[in-house]
Amino acid sequence: MMSLKSIKDKDKNQQSVDLIKEMSKIRQTETKTYIKEALTQLLKETDFERLTISQITKKAGINRGTFYLHYTDKYE
Repeated sequence: MMSLKSIKDKDKNQQSVDLIKEMSKIRQTETKTYIKEALTQLLKETDFERLTISQITKKAGINRGTFYLHYTDKYE
């Protein structure tokens, strides 16, 4: 039988996991917003075909690896 402390600890752990998941979703949404805003700004200056991932990520303030976590290429 589980003690009351074990049950409370388990509940706290689950709350922590839920909070981390929610924060991760928020971060992902923010990152995609940064990418879309950067792309929109860059399209005012440059043709889409000439844009590079490096330009997009630099303008968005993220690294290339983060970009590729969300998109496979600039066409996606």
